[in-house]
Amino acid sequence: TIQKGQVFANRYVVEQMIGKGGMGCIYRVHDNTLNETVALKTLLPEYVKEKQVVERFFNEARIARGLSHPHIVRVHDIGITDGMAYISMEMLEGRTLRSMLDKVQPGRRIPLNAILRMFDALCAALDYAHKYTIHRDIKPENVMVLPDGAIKLMDFGISKLMSNPSLTSSSMVMGTPHYMSPEQLKNSANVDARADIYSVGVMLYETLTGDIPTGLSRENDTIR
Repeated sequence: TIQKGQVFANRYVVEQMIGKGGMGCIYRVHDNTLNETVALKTLLPEYVKEKQVVERFFNEARIARGLSHPHIVRVHDIGITDGMAYISMEMLEGRTLRSMLDKVQPGRRIPLNAILRMFDALCAALDYAHKYTIHRDIKPENVMVLPDGAIKLMDFGISKLMSNPSLTSSSMVMGTPHYMSPEQLKNSANVDARADIYSVGVMLYETLTGDIPTGLSRENDTIR
C-alpha cells in the first residue's frame, strides 16, 4: 500500500485510502499537476507481472479517456511506477447505487422520480458510449450517485472496444452473472450493445422491486 503523505509517481500526494479489493487499492490523492483532488486506482505489484491483467487494467483507462460525457467518470492519466500500475481519475463524492439499494428498508423503495432521473442519465451515457465500446459489467456497484442525484457510470475495465475485439478471449465469460444476458453468459467476446441494455433492464427491475428477475440471491453473485 501507499502511505499517507507519500508522493507517488512524482505527482500525487496521498491523502487516504478509500477502497481496497483483491487486485488493488483506491486512494484519494492531490494531483500536483492538475492542482485538484483525484482518485488513484492502483494494481497490486504481483499482478503487474501478468501482462494480460495489466492490459485489462489499462484498457479501462484507454477507453474512458476517449469518452467525454457528463455521466461517465473522467480518466486523467495512466502509468507504471515502482512496480505499481495506476490510473488517476475524477474523484467522485457520493455513494454507489448498490449502497443505496442496501439501505432501502423492506417494503420501501427509492422515490420513483429519482429512479427515472438516474436511469435516464444512465441510458444517455450508454447511448454515447456504445458508439465506441460495450461496457459489459453494468450493475449497481458501477453506478455512482452524486449528492445532487446525478449519476456517473464507472469501471470500463472489462469493456470491449468496438475496434479491437481481440482483447478478450472468445472462450472467456466476463461480467457479473445476475446482470448478464444469456448470450454474454455463453460468450462475452461476441456481445453487442444489447447486452448492456439487458443489464440495465435487470438493474431497473431490482431498483423498482428490490429483487432481481431470476429470483436468485445476490449473495451468489460473483465476478469471473
